[in-house]
Amino acid sequence: MNFQSHSQGGQDAWVFEMTERKTGGSFLDLGCSDPIFHNNTYALEEDWLWRGVLCDIVGGCESRKGVFIKCDAAKPDDALKFRYEQLAPVCDYLSLDCDDNTLPVFMALPWDTLSFRVATIETDVYHKGPEVRNWIRAVMREKGYTLVCGDVKVGWPNPADRSPYEDWWAQPELINPELIEKYRCDGCFWEDILKR
Repeated sequence: MNFQSHSQGGQDAWVFEMTERKTGGSFLDLGCSDPIFHNNTYALEEDWLWRGVLCDIVGGCESRKGVFIKCDAAKPDDALKFRYEQLAPVCDYLSLDCDDNTLPVFMALPWDTLSFRVATIETDVYHKGPEVRNWIRAVMREKGYTLVCGDVKVGWPNPADRSPYEDWWAQPELINPELIEKYRCDGCFWEDILKR
């Protein structure tokens, strides 16, 4: 079966390749939004048996197979904190897509007890400037992550615009180094990354 992406910028397809086409993986999807459209974990869950925790400030993902929690992940409620504790210490994938709330959500994660094989983190540097992105990069590097694809571009809101909006990360001890080198780039359009 071929991988059919539902992400806005191919995040799910990249994660699938970086985890060597893993089935039965785990995820934490913060800012999951719509359960299917532009969702970074739907294809992994539906077609490849991944399971995990989804969180957003609005409802909509209650029908998903994973556990959905409606709350502000920048101020985790008891239900979300409990689910963090239930995740394996190494989760396969972190999807952090919380628009203007990215930095507070990032800071609220239990980094001392939870790590990820790969992560896609929205920075929206094209309209926020580099400060948030640079701070997140410094923290991720301090925690041992490798920036694989920096300033990934997407044609949003205008397909011709191709604005940098995300960074894609890997934990080098947990990911095949050949895949890290295969996808390593900066400022590339997401479709070009997936063609490598």
